[in-house]
Amino acid sequence: MIIKSLEEDVYSKIVSLVNKGKLKDGIKNHQNAITFYNQALDVYPKDENEYFGQKYLYELMGNSFEKQEKLNEAVKYFEKASQCYEGLKDKNLLLKISILYSQLNNEELSKHYADLCIQQGGRKLVKESPSLNSLFEDEMKTKNEIVAPNIYKVIDGKEYTFEEWKVYENEQWKIYQEKKNKKIFGLF
Repeated sequence: MIIKSLEEDVYSKIVSLVNKGKLKDGIKNHQNAITFYNQALDVYPKDENEYFGQKYLYELMGNSFEKQEKLNEAVKYFEKASQCYEGLKDKNLLLKISILYSQLNNEELSKHYADLCIQQGGRKLVKESPSLNSLFEDEMKTKNEIVAPNIYKVIDGKEYTFEEWKVYENEQWKIYQEKKNKKIFGLF
């Protein structure tokens, strides 16, 4: 009972500090918001199972620094967020880091994080990002040319595109018509 109430007390304190930080961020008082986020991190349990919340706090701090145009600090906190539990699976976070590195003219790290984003299924996000177009312009063209045609249907383990399916369907229809005609004429 006592341990449970302590956990709830810690949780409510963290939520309170985060909400105060969000309010300060909302009124463009980013430095005070960062102070509240830091206090929440200090209160936050250091148990490895609790990394979801730390990731969120680091992202909030990164956003506050980004709004202040302190991009180096913002990248630092976004990278900390990416190192938390399942942070490298968050394609939006990886894209944000890549864009910030692009703004800091660090093409190597920008490309690295964009590649990580693509690996997590964020190819469309990277492709649509105006600040990353120059990094991937040639690569996107070649990869788009290599892409296999869309599979329309799979029958008996064979994959058919839409055009191949129409040909197959017509052949099957002809076979059916021939069998049907044989049965009709076979009766007379």
